[in-house]
Order: sequence, then structure tokens, then C-alpha cells
Amino acid sequence: MSKFQCTNCGACCLNISMVPEMQDFVLPSGRCKNLDKDNKTCMIYDNRPILCRVDDLGNYLRLGSSWTALMHVTCNTLHEKVYGVPQEPLDQKCQHES
Repeated sequence: MSKFQCTNCGACCLNISMVPEMQDFVLPSGRCKNLDKDNKTCMIYDNRPILCRVDDLGNYLRLGSSWTALMHVTCNTLHEKVYGVPQEPLDQKCQHES
């Protein structure tokens, strides 16, 4: 399975209120309490939940390369919903404000 390339847009962390498994992490705004909003990174990255570990979750579910492709489509969809524009190329970091 190819490794998921994250652009650090933070879109996946901005509305977790609808995910039952993430309720311990959600703020009243719906954002994850562990998202550093200044640099859009996870403050508990090394200890984040399995739902936030894209590659580990794909391996656990045994979905292979189709999982990585699905996650890129999902990520782009979230980015467009949050920021109103398509995601940056995978070799660039997101420059949008969260």
C-alpha cells in the first residue's frame, strides 16, 4: 500500500462532531481539541487515535492501495468543502487559514 500524503490542511480535524468515536476530542465548535490551529498539525500526533492514522487504519482494514486512493478523494472533498477550492498538489502544504 502506498503511503498517504497529507498536505496539512486540517480539514479532517475541523468537523469531527459527527464521528461517535471522536467525541472525547471534540470542542463545542466541532473542531478537534488537538488541532494546533496556527500550524494545522496534531498536538498528539504520535499518540493520535487509529481513526486519525490513515495508513494504519487502511492496513488494519486490509484495504490496500484502494484505501489510499479513497482517502485522497475524501481529503480533496473535505478541503473543497472547508476552503472552497481544490486541494493543493500533494507535494505542497496547504496555505489556507482554518
